[in-house]
Amino acid sequence: MTRFFSMFSHAAIALAAALTLALSAPASAQSGEFSDGQLKSFAMAWTSINQLAEQWKPQVEAAASQDQAAEMLQQFEAEANQVIERTDGIGTAEYESIMQAAQTDPELKQRIYAMLQEMQPQQ
Repeated sequence: MTRFFSMFSHAAIALAAALTLALSAPASAQSGEFSDGQLKSFAMAWTSINQLAEQWKPQVEAAASQDQAAEMLQQFEAEANQVIERTDGIGTAEYESIMQAAQTDPELKQRIYAMLQEMQPQQ
């Protein structure tokens, strides 16, 4: 049972990054097709979703059953979608499109990574 919950914990983190994207959907967008504004909005939403995933992780790991863990992950996904929809300049479809494109486009992935680095507070 512990192995199962560990798997769900990892799934929660994966959901934060990918929001359960359809793996069969081809990534058709290229790096240049996204504006800096869109990518900044994506990075802001991605950061918030990762924070949300960290909040959900202990709850999923402590779930009493597989069904309870699955319900928690569905609630997490719904909350993650709300985060995206509340982020100015991006919607769920755009977020997913950028996520899919970044999985196959190293230049796009680097642009996003640079924006994420800029968003981190200076230490």
